[in-house]
Amino acid sequence: MMTFEQKWRYKWLKWTNVERSMSLATISDAHRLIWYRNPKVASRTISAALWDIDPNLTEFPGPTRLPLAMRRDYFSFAIVRNPVDRAVSLWRQKVLSTPEHGSRIWKLSSAQIAKLRDFDAFLDWLERQDLNRGEAHVRKQDAFVPSEVNYVGKMENLAEDWANVLAKSGIAASSQLQHKNATKGNRAEALTEVQRARIIRLYRADVLRFYPELLVE
Repeated sequence: MMTFEQKWRYKWLKWTNVERSMSLATISDAHRLIWYRNPKVASRTISAALWDIDPNLTEFPGPTRLPLAMRRDYFSFAIVRNPVDRAVSLWRQKVLSTPEHGSRIWKLSSAQIAKLRDFDAFLDWLERQDLNRGEAHVRKQDAFVPSEVNYVGKMENLAEDWANVLAKSGIAASSQLQHKNATKGNRAEALTEVQRARIIRLYRADVLRFYPELLVE
């Protein structure tokens, strides 16, 4: 159960969060830990593991609305994902597997979401979106990870990076990751070079910051 201080802090952050599409930060006061959530990057998997460790987690709009002292004194981490794989996973899940969800979060009609089943049409649509402040699933990962974050792991190395997070944050518990909400058939090898280049261009900020090797492949 949240303490009075935690409830007050949450309400203040919620009331002052004028930008409703801001990202969330999950906080463990018990372990002085901050996790900056990143959509389509094992969010449910990490959330389940953290709840195993601390049943009193709280979530706040973040990262800019978090108190400076917390951002300074708590250990913070985020997990990122190859932007090409993330875009393909987004398309497979929100367009092919659960189009009703894609329609709802992107405010598209059934006919409009159906047109996005063609991957090139999906990329055309993606190029028209606000990738800095738009809907969370299409936004650049760079927007979710503040510059002062202590540790950035990668989904491609999730088990090892999760172990590093536990060790660096001084958590003795061993919470196993159980991958949830996995998108089947998410491999991006079938993309054409043109499609791959379009995604890299769209998410260039993520590539430069987290995956610079994609620029020299």
